[in-house]
Amino acid sequence: MAPRDDGVARWVEDRLARLDPTDSTGDERRGLAQLRQRSRQRSSRSRRWIVFALAAVTVVVMAIAIPGLRGFAQACGEFAMRTLPGTHSTQTYAQTQGRRPFADDDWRDLSGHPIALSAFRGKVVLVTYWTTTCQQCASEMAWFNDFQRRYQERGLEVIGVSVDSGIAAVKQFVTERPIEYQLVHRDRANANPNVKSIPTTFILDRDGRVAARHVGYCSKRELETDIRTVLAEAFIDGSKRLQ
Repeated sequence: MAPRDDGVARWVEDRLARLDPTDSTGDERRGLAQLRQRSRQRSSRSRRWIVFALAAVTVVVMAIAIPGLRGFAQACGEFAMRTLPGTHSTQTYAQTQGRRPFADDDWRDLSGHPIALSAFRGKVVLVTYWTTTCQQCASEMAWFNDFQRRYQERGLEVIGVSVDSGIAAVKQFVTERPIEYQLVHRDRANANPNVKSIPTTFILDRDGRVAARHVGYCSKRELETDIRTVLAEAFIDGSKRLQ
């Protein structure tokens, strides 16, 4: 569109230059001057958009070529995601005095064995609800693998709760992806009543209470910040946390 706009602007300037101002009245001369000014402003805006687009392409190319700029490019991408309708994360972080116990722990692993949340008491637990058809869920799995490896020794456990209608699709899904954390299945109709959207991720403190909740799109940076914050907390009784 920009080359066409520049061509139109040049055509208008050429036609205006051929007009003889002495044959015009005062009102007509003022109108011609305003028309010329608007034409130049429009041309200037077109050039600014071209420069902006070239700058954006340059940043992307440099980010690919220079590892140090990849973090900057990722931050820009996260900001852009938040400007799109329906992608913003609904985030809540509860102070230690106002937290409630987590309401859902009737799970079974992919082999049908029961998994109780009480078995993880004393640890910080990230519980994420997902489905095999959720693209955002699939992209987050690599993050959760990284969290499990990086923070397991400090007391973090990641649990992925599939709420697919059947477990067969889940088993097929995970054969194609390396999952390094606990996977369980739960019928969506009987899952946590606070799960209204997929993905939904809870971070539980060491006493099994909901410390943070993210609904919808969430960046890895946001999740990791909450994980580190909750890992740094003590138990309700004030006993020393794991280091």
